[in-house]
Amino acid sequence: MRIITIKNRLVAIIFTAFIGLSYSYSSIGGTISLHPSDIATTGGFSPSGGAWSDILDTNDGNSSFAKLCCGPGGSAFYVHLDDPSGVGSNAITGIDVYVYAKYLDGQWPNATPIAGNINIGFKTGTSTIWQGTTATDQSGAYNLIQSNMFTTDSDGGSLDLNDIINLQIAVQRNTYGPPQLRVTEVYADVHYASPVPLPSAILLFGTGLVGLATAKIRKKKI
Repeated sequence: MRIITIKNRLVAIIFTAFIGLSYSYSSIGGTISLHPSDIATTGGFSPSGGAWSDILDTNDGNSSFAKLCCGPGGSAFYVHLDDPSGVGSNAITGIDVYVYAKYLDGQWPNATPIAGNINIGFKTGTSTIWQGTTATDQSGAYNLIQSNMFTTDSDGGSLDLNDIINLQIAVQRNTYGPPQLRVTEVYADVHYASPVPLPSAILLFGTGLVGLATAKIRKKKI
């Protein structure tokens, strides 16, 4: 009887541990893309082809964009992003920043595409975190400038929903002289993780298994 009792208790203990592990470690990821909702700081840039709330939503070529020419490098604009609906209370795991940009030299429509330097980053609080300077090519097409995944807020803390609500993307012109920087699209991908509940069928199976073990133990004792 002792052997039977120990075996059935082990079944119950093992299954209970399995349930605990399933709830603790199972999760599923998701991503939402956020585009600008409005300008935060112009940095000397001006909109072309529409309002700040619209011009950076798509890579539509030269139909709409933000622009800045002339002077020293270092000027940057910041944009607010759309509300992160769908994230809810899920854990924020990272942010990717994407910018489509190019440089032109001369007067439009006869301007010549040239290579230039650009930096992109983000801000959720006091500081701005920059990806690092990237060179665009001189193809004339808008270059996709992409960051590495940022896994903390801009002040070094853990990412949470408030950080995403306050998220701003920064774009910096890092080329000296007359070339004009054009930016036609800006957005961020926000990654999150949510727990996956254990399927009810497995819970029912576990309840039955524990119940069966208890019944056998009682029957043996009688």
